[in-house]
Amino acid sequence: MREKLKNALIIVLILSAVVLGWQSRLFGNTSGDLSVLTTLLSGHAGAPSDPDRAAAEAQTREAARPVTAAATNAAGLHYGARYDTQALDALYEQSVLAMSEAFDTASPPYKIDEYAWRKALLSQGIYFEYLTPVKISVLAGWLGTEIAADWGEMETRRLCIAESGGIVRLYFQQSDTGYFFTANTSINGSLGQVTDSLGVNSAVFAFEVDGAPAPRDPYALLMPDVTLHRVVYADNPLDDEAVVSLALEDLGITDQLSYPDPDGSGAETYIDNEFTLKFNPTDGTAIYRLRETGGQPKEPMTEGEVIEIARRAVAGSIARYCGDAVVCYESISADSDGGYKVRFRYIVAGGVVQLYRDGAAAVVTVRDGKIAEMTLRYRSYNISDEQEALMPELQVSAASDGPFMLCYPDSGGSWVRLSPCWVRRWAEPEG
Repeated sequence: MREKLKNALIIVLILSAVVLGWQSRLFGNTSGDLSVLTTLLSGHAGAPSDPDRAAAEAQTREAARPVTAAATNAAGLHYGARYDTQALDALYEQSVLAMSEAFDTASPPYKIDEYAWRKALLSQGIYFEYLTPVKISVLAGWLGTEIAADWGEMETRRLCIAESGGIVRLYFQQSDTGYFFTANTSINGSLGQVTDSLGVNSAVFAFEVDGAPAPRDPYALLMPDVTLHRVVYADNPLDDEAVVSLALEDLGITDQLSYPDPDGSGAETYIDNEFTLKFNPTDGTAIYRLRETGGQPKEPMTEGEVIEIARRAVAGSIARYCGDAVVCYESISADSDGGYKVRFRYIVAGGVVQLYRDGAAAVVTVRDGKIAEMTLRYRSYNISDEQEALMPELQVSAASDGPFMLCYPDSGGSWVRLSPCWVRRWAEPEG
């Protein structure tokens, strides 16, 4: 299994390197086979061909890309990446194989104390942080392996692999309890091959800062030298008629009849035998709804399978036109009709985009193995050379009453200037 995983990931990394060369990633500007999306929407997915399977593997692995990453050398010094997209991509590409091998060889985890967790963060290793908590089993799937044991149901947002005395272990913080766990594991080679090639920068975990008040979020990775943050320009890609045609094609619209909304909003409603689509280029919104087909209910799906369906649908639609941003998984929740609702967010220049309305880039409802509803918000983001000064993270960490994050509020419209700001992150359990 391990050699198979390694070979598959090497192929994936080669594919990904090509993808990154033209800045086209699963949750960025992807130009993949659009038949994948129309197949998902129709609910008639079959066994993929070899080229489709290879592309899907590359896309799935990219879903594991964290919003923050760090490499720690043997001296306990860090190289962190969050706000520099290219640096984050490069760190991820160099460390994902080791993280995948660690998941593939992990034994059942056991609980550890906070001291052991802190020691791991200061040991030679790799640290990943995600926007929101993700189930271990889902992360494993994104990394090309599988964890079927009960601990796969645990959720984490922060995890690392660390090497001490030639032994590599996987560590993570359980999101709902704040408890810390470790699992014995192994990788080919040494983590030093990754960490030593990256050097160090100003990155530091909040608990390492001497002489500062005890932080409310001690495991936040801070970038003290980063005080200038990029200004971002947001646009509506559907202002371009050529993009409108492509976006409609993505969603399976060919020769269906359309009906303009009587309210003069600019929206058109397309009616198909299997679905309806309300498409509004004016505000960049598309609302897809599956029509009742009377088919037999399918076997229950795991949350990981549901997220994958939703993720691929988003990758084949709004993520193709989002410019310098990426689209990131945010959450999954059960709905009242037996399905699941999956939310996604735009991330740009290391900040979360707070879109008007509820902040989401997309909300996808999956029911009986099909996409039953989907709300898509088409936005394109351009990271400019302009910069604005914000309070340094060390000061924000000391002054805030809880975890914080960089944010770009976006009220919609065409070519809108977005200024960065600090906002409070949702509360998390304290360790």
